Amino acid sequence: MKYTIILILGLLVHHPFVVKAQEDTVRVSNELDFLFYLLEHKQFDDADLYGNKLLADSVRFTSEFKDSVRFICASAWDKYKKHEKALALYDRIHDNSVFYYPASYRSALIEIERKNYSTGREKLENIYYDDKDYFTALKKFELSGIYLLMRDYTAFDSIQTGFQSSDSLLVAENNYMLECSSLLRNQKKKSGLLAGGLSAVIPGLGKVYTGKPWEGLASFIKTVPLAAITYENYRADGFKSPQFYIFGSLFALFYVGNIWGSSISAKIEYQETSDEIIHNIVVGLRIPVDKYFR
Repeated sequence: MKYTIILILGLLVHHPFVVKAQEDTVRVSNELDFLFYLLEHKQFDDADLYGNKLLADSVRFTSEFKDSVRFICASAWDKYKKHEKALALYDRIHDNSVFYYPASYRSALIEIERKNYSTGREKLENIYYDDKDYFTALKKFELSGIYLLMRDYTAFDSIQTGFQSSDSLLVAENNYMLECSSLLRNQKKKSGLLAGGLSAVIPGLGKVYTGKPWEGLASFIKTVPLAAITYENYRADGFKSPQFYIFGSLFALFYVGNIWGSSISAKIEYQETSDEIIHNIVVGLRIPVDKYFR
């Protein structure tokens, strides 16, 4: 039996159709190798032209090969933040391709990174998946992250209630997602009006209130001495003193600036904290996708 199989394989290798298939395989491999070479050496314009040339060839290359070209190029554009090009290619990969899942998830992630949350959610919801537990859990995880970014806590809680996964990384990332949810819900916005009022009473106190004590101390050190010098010049020569107007103007400038800065600081502090949490959520959404579809 063993020798019969060897004989059949030997005859098939020399069959003209098999030889033609081998030649096609070598040609396809060479085409992809050259495309990889251009992308690895960051010859993006040449890679773009060459990729489009391969995709435009409707005679020599199959649909599967073209999906490979699309995914290779899209992954490179994604890596180098050329999002428009990446999306255009990811979204054209067929649902029967081996690249369908990674392309679909990464396309949705690009939309999320661009804060197109509704579009990202629609793309995830439209992903066809089988009964594999990991894909089911991954899709739920990604959707819950989008709802959290959209501050739709009701939808987020609904998905989290039934979330289960046997993958340790996915479980860890989901636990971190729950922490981010708690941070967003409990984040308190500082009052800009109160911050300005506190700094009007004691220069720098508004900065302390917004969580920036060292900036508050710096404002106090710059403003109070100017107030003291202004008062001393007024007490010595009254309104006739030129120093009174010079130091008085400087004091007024720093005093008003201190109040305004404290008021703005309250808004900035809230936005910076919020942006950091959002950034961590987006990074957390990409980690399991990159790990599974490496």
